[in-house]
Amino acid sequence: MFERSVIEISKSQVRRNIEFIRSLLPSHTTFCSVVKGNAYGHGIEIYPSLAQAAGVECFAVAHAEEAYILFHHLPNKESRIIVMTAPPEDALHWLIEHDIEFYVDSSTRLNKIEAVAKKLNTSAKIHFELETGMYRTGITEAHLTKVSEYVASHPETLSLVGVCTHLAGAEKYSNTERISAQINLFHKLVKAICRKLKRIVPQHVACSSVLIACPEMMLDLARVGVMQYGFWPTSEIKGRYISQQERKIKDPLRQVLTWKTYVHSIRSVPKHSYVGYGQSYLSTRPLKLAVIPVGYADGISRSLSNLGYVLIRGKRAPVVGIVNMNMCTVDITDIKGVKLHDEVVIIGSQGQERTVVTSFSDLVHALNYESLVRLSENIPRTVVR
Repeated sequence: MFERSVIEISKSQVRRNIEFIRSLLPSHTTFCSVVKGNAYGHGIEIYPSLAQAAGVECFAVAHAEEAYILFHHLPNKESRIIVMTAPPEDALHWLIEHDIEFYVDSSTRLNKIEAVAKKLNTSAKIHFELETGMYRTGITEAHLTKVSEYVASHPETLSLVGVCTHLAGAEKYSNTERISAQINLFHKLVKAICRKLKRIVPQHVACSSVLIACPEMMLDLARVGVMQYGFWPTSEIKGRYISQQERKIKDPLRQVLTWKTYVHSIRSVPKHSYVGYGQSYLSTRPLKLAVIPVGYADGISRSLSNLGYVLIRGKRAPVVGIVNMNMCTVDITDIKGVKLHDEVVIIGSQGQERTVVTSFSDLVHALNYESLVRLSENIPRTVVR
């Protein structure tokens, strides 16, 4: 209602990307769809149901509140949900009651987790996150024996369903030595855990980058984030994949998201006039500008001022002046026939032209991830075929 812009999510492209990623995974590896950050800007209330329809049965989020939203929007409640951080105490009851898995990264809350599970007369499904050299979160080697023994002594209330770590930059060759050290330590710690529990425990390390850079680490589960949305983690990872193929191929990933708005108003600007706030843009000729009703509050980075572009009537219209909070101006001087309410494509295709998230990200030296999660949750998401 009263939409200024809309984000379209392509159902067919979702399925296509998932099928491609599945082709990379061994048959024993579970595809885990990472939908944190509002499904990387694609809508946590929209995207997961499309992935589920494409056969995905496992999802991962960053926090307990995301798990709550996801749980209530998944059509099939039997799918696994994994919270990839240690949750706060006030979330434990709901998570355990609803069979939602979560990370444990220290011994701090284990007794509380065990007490809640005992009260509910069930078992908490937990994953040990191991510190292997990222130095962010995770159980250190020094504390691993204590944590493992505690879980081993409470088999009815604490179910260790996974052991994992996060690699610190598998997308770059320059990190190879550090990544190798992490992998070696991970294997060492996993062996110690299995000895304490006297059983094999499922393991997971892989993210999108690891699928290409370290395929031997796909293990029992792969946490696939940005690739399922049609983006490579970095151009280096894309290059690695392409170079591994026996013949020349087209990019197998397809951007799932299209962001559209409309021409709100049209203005004429005399030669030698400043456009918008301050003095960042001075016209060198008479201009015709289109105002579009989106700005940095919606997800167009202010850094794209005088730098980005949108598509109108199949042509590129450069951003001129400073991107405002709720609108920006683009140059349509050389585009014939532009009228009020004409469609404007911010991200996506129009005619023979295409603008992608990568274009925006490269211009402002940002990651694809960063540009995607900036897309406002208030923008309506709609599914198209």
